[in-house]
Amino acid sequence: MIKLLNFIKNHKFCALLISILIFIIPLILVHIFYTLDIEIEWLQAKWSAGEILAYIAGFEAFIGTVSLGFLALYQNHKIQVEHIENQEPLLSMNLISDDGMLYLIVTNNGQTAAININIDVLEIFNNGCNNKLDLDGLFYTPFQLYPNEKVKGRVAISGNILGEQFFPQIKLKVSYMRSDLKRTREYERTVI
Repeated sequence: MIKLLNFIKNHKFCALLISILIFIIPLILVHIFYTLDIEIEWLQAKWSAGEILAYIAGFEAFIGTVSLGFLALYQNHKIQVEHIENQEPLLSMNLISDDGMLYLIVTNNGQTAAININIDVLEIFNNGCNNKLDLDGLFYTPFQLYPNEKVKGRVAISGNILGEQFFPQIKLKVSYMRSDLKRTREYERTVI
């Protein structure tokens, strides 16, 4: 059914032409059989004008019902796609300083598990006098987070020294796979 909806969406003119032909061809055939004096008994039209009008009204009601059916199917498909997208894992990240070290906390606030999470720390800047990475094992192996789980990994030694500019930021490349759909997501972001 979705393929038919996509065809109609991609070929609007063709779908309109087919609809018009489906409506007009039976009317033309009925009109021809009604107006011609045909010798064959079973081809002779015995329709009145009221019967033709009833056919037209019935066909219009049919088209309206089919159109509403397609609209309901399309809306249900859209709602289903939105629901699936809303189930996406949502990884939030915080950079904190604790005992002279900078740590990255990763939390899954989404509705489904994120598996094969890889976090590549690309660079650190504005870390005072120490703009060197000091990563622990979390950033070298894939891991997984279920909804509302969090992990903490060391990123660098804190460069918080008086007189130095200190507003640490790290640039990350994140990739993960959604556990239920086996679909991979990748993005880059900066965590402050």
